[in-house]
Amino acid sequence: MNPLALTFPEFADEVFRLTGRKDFHARALYRALFCEGETEFTSNAQWSRYPREAKLLSRHLLLPNPSQVYSSPDGTVKFVTTLHDGEDIESVIIREKNRTTLCISSQAGCAMGCSFCATGQAGFVRNLSVDEIVGQVFSARFTLDRSIDNLVFMGMGEPLENLPALAQALRVIADQRGLNISFSHVTVSTS
Repeated sequence: MNPLALTFPEFADEVFRLTGRKDFHARALYRALFCEGETEFTSNAQWSRYPREAKLLSRHLLLPNPSQVYSSPDGTVKFVTTLHDGEDIESVIIREKNRTTLCISSQAGCAMGCSFCATGQAGFVRNLSVDEIVGQVFSARFTLDRSIDNLVFMGMGEPLENLPALAQALRVIADQRGLNISFSHVTVSTS
């Protein structure tokens, strides 16, 4: 399973199940991934002490990287991510005076059909997986090098129509050993 879909306890259990290694090894890898954005474990000398875990992490880690990035003069950054099946999703980084908000998608397309929304007019394609949702936060923080203060589920899709993935993504995003974005800084917008 993609590490981007796992809270620390789930990740530690998976590492133990597959390698027999204890929490210490999992903690170091989880921190490196979610706190430092380290994704090249197998080529990093620091991880030579954890070769089995590094190999495991690298094999299962699928990162959604932005395929297009658009910046506006006011500091807003829209990035399009092309998913493994060729579908595109959009995320937006909104910079304000004292904070940065990331607006992310929960679905590719949307079934709500709101007349004011281009995504709704285009129709629904599919729900995003947990790692695709969390991957947008990871990409904004590490690939685009932006700190994120607030998170808003107001991109493509209706979040509550993808509730199981949304709930797990929120647990991963809020995990204090990882991305550590407090629930008080997350808004789930619904139509």
